[in-house]
Amino acid sequence: MKLLAQFNLNVYAFANLIEGPLQERNISKRNILPMLNGLCRNLRTQHRIRLHINFFISFILSNLLDILWTVLVTYDKISNPQAWCKLLSFLKLYFKSTNYAWMFCEGFYLYRLIANAFSPPKRLLCIYLAGWGIPFTYCTTYAVLRLLIANGSCWAISMGDKEWIIYAPNLACLVGFVVALIFCFFNGEA
Repeated sequence: MKLLAQFNLNVYAFANLIEGPLQERNISKRNILPMLNGLCRNLRTQHRIRLHINFFISFILSNLLDILWTVLVTYDKISNPQAWCKLLSFLKLYFKSTNYAWMFCEGFYLYRLIANAFSPPKRLLCIYLAGWGIPFTYCTTYAVLRLLIANGSCWAISMGDKEWIIYAPNLACLVGFVVALIFCFFNGEA
């Protein structure tokens, strides 16, 4: 409670601190929000910012699903595996795979910027499709095999060597990202 009161006091002191200089320049507080919104809108139109946003969204969703998995499945909060449990497992694998795919997409975009310095990419539809679509294909393949071969236990038990359906593309994305970074490093960009 004391910390919350101190935080409110600090916010109030900051608002009063900037109020004086703003009034001197004839700028009101209600004009600052549209200016900040315009600045953020301009940032969101840049390709690299949109790539970062997609990358961070994949991280957020992956970690959120990891937390849900830990709470609902790992700690045996469910009595019998149901369809939602398998859907949660699929989504957890998918968003973890999108992390690797977006990491590769970031490295590939950086490589394209360096390789074609005088003609930067105009559209990134292929990169967006790769970042969200390619992991969907191999995760769906894994889910179909999982339904046919080992459909029990919320898909928490390993299928052995068939797990490489997920691991191999993720590893390839990671290697591709490292290769792109090494290329950028030796060209003096990193």
